[in-house]
Amino acid sequence: MKSILIQLCMITFSTAVSAQKIDDIIHSIEQNSPMIEARQNMADAEKKEAKTGIYLQNPEIEFHYLWGKPSDTEDNRLDLNVTQDFDFPSAYKRRRKMAEQSAQLADIQFLQQRQAILHEAALVCIELAYNNSLADILDEQIVHVRHTAEATQKSFEAGHTSIIENSQMQLMLIDMQSEIDDNAIERIRLQKELTRLNGNKDIEYSTRIEEIPLIADADISKSVEIKEASQNIALANANMAVKRSERLPHFSVGYVSERSGENSLQGFSIAMSIPICENKGTTKAAQAMIKAAELEENEIQLRIKNLLESEILRFKSKCNACEKIKKAIDEFTIESICKALENNEISIDEYIQDIESYFNMRKKYIEALRSTAECAENINAIGR
Repeated sequence: MKSILIQLCMITFSTAVSAQKIDDIIHSIEQNSPMIEARQNMADAEKKEAKTGIYLQNPEIEFHYLWGKPSDTEDNRLDLNVTQDFDFPSAYKRRRKMAEQSAQLADIQFLQQRQAILHEAALVCIELAYNNSLADILDEQIVHVRHTAEATQKSFEAGHTSIIENSQMQLMLIDMQSEIDDNAIERIRLQKELTRLNGNKDIEYSTRIEEIPLIADADISKSVEIKEASQNIALANANMAVKRSERLPHFSVGYVSERSGENSLQGFSIAMSIPICENKGTTKAAQAMIKAAELEENEIQLRIKNLLESEILRFKSKCNACEKIKKAIDEFTIESICKALENNEISIDEYIQDIESYFNMRKKYIEALRSTAECAENINAIGR
């Protein structure tokens, strides 16, 4: 059994894969995602809707036909009124300004929704890269487990190994195969998720987690969430200006014509409406909205700043942890374990335990890389 295990140590594994950049996958999804297209169309619709209240009201035409008694009288009356209502001229300018601010807010909200979709895609890529690396480790590990199980079976048949030890090795082999199957199913699921995000167009991502560059860079001034909060303030100020303009008089001009028998009258009409009570309190409400928007912006800026600082500290800590685990793996190799077994420095049971510890350490390493990559993506997403 020992000679079989020593021969196994001479087997080497290598995986040559050309790394794909997450940015390339994100760019493809940005071009093909139906959700991003839907959000863009929704933003365009909101911008058009914001302009619906900036024009003159519809003109009003009234026609009256009045007949007298007795019915054969010729003094029937015909009235025609054409009127046009309009607000104080400055109101239209301020409404146009508010419509522009609403359009800018719609664009920013679209960017925020786009950012969320692309962030989701990046996290799926990281998870898939982790599972790709895990598949390599499991494929390598099961070879050792299978050979160990075969050696244990032969030793059991020769009467050198107990039935309990043999059963334990067979059960370990079954567990390993189950873990490989679960990993394959998860990779298929993640690959389909990428395809869904890419507008159901096939897209493959075979990069390993070790090949993803751990780079974190973000500028808080580029935060879409902060931009939205700032734009809410601009929109609230524009709304305040509109509410003030609505306190100015409203006007109505028109053409009037009256005809009764042989008599005919025509002329024009002018009316003015003074908003004394109708819009009472709207200015105070607009001021309250401005104050609320300013407070919200301050809170969002502080929250994003604290989040970014926290994520940067976590990123640095995780990078250090990855380096330490990698160093430990470099010192604790399969070759060193096999050499110890060959020199009778460890027993067969210790060899099995050390091999398992080695692969567990490699799994822990790619888990640390995944966590670090996710942390870097959280930072990078702020300014994407």
